[in-house]
Amino acid sequence: MARWGLVPPWAKDIAVGSRAFNARSETVSTKPTFRAAVKARRCAVPVDGYYEWLKPTADAPKGTPKRPFFVRPADGSPIYFAGLYEWWKDPAAAEDDEGRWLLSCTILTGPSPEAGTDEPTLEQLAGLHDRLPLPMDRDTMDTWLKPEKLASADEAETLVEEVRNQAYRTASTWTLTEVGTAVGNVRNNGPELIQTVQGS
Repeated sequence: MARWGLVPPWAKDIAVGSRAFNARSETVSTKPTFRAAVKARRCAVPVDGYYEWLKPTADAPKGTPKRPFFVRPADGSPIYFAGLYEWWKDPAAAEDDEGRWLLSCTILTGPSPEAGTDEPTLEQLAGLHDRLPLPMDRDTMDTWLKPEKLASADEAETLVEEVRNQAYRTASTWTLTEVGTAVGNVRNNGPELIQTVQGS
């Protein structure tokens, strides 16, 4: 329903969205692309899971490929990422054109957990990537989705901080499984893309 990559109302064209498919939670309340949306247009983005590619270690032989992993809750429940949305009006479209309005969205990210934790899943996430899409538990999502417009960047930052503070706890219930490299081609789409590769 919504285009991936936030397109703010002031954008001249939708190309802005290609640089805004993620929103860094550390700057979302002040960055022009996101600061209006975080005050008034917050959403939850439900997913079954997501893919991340593990880079080879520094001492790996040259040419060692990246390895894809599928990240999802161990109990099969959905993940709800903290998201933002915007409506953009195409200035070149006629007023009677039903397609002149574009709905776009993005998700918030934060730093991944630091290595050295006693929690196995968080330790895996620490090594997988340096950024983490921010999930929400039920109580946090209820607060995030309240329709009231926030009055200031400080209020927005307080709310974003609440999301960050519980993200690791929510992510600790996930599981990571290595999957096949077919996921790297957008033409591939099917249940086989989440099947665990042999030997992992």
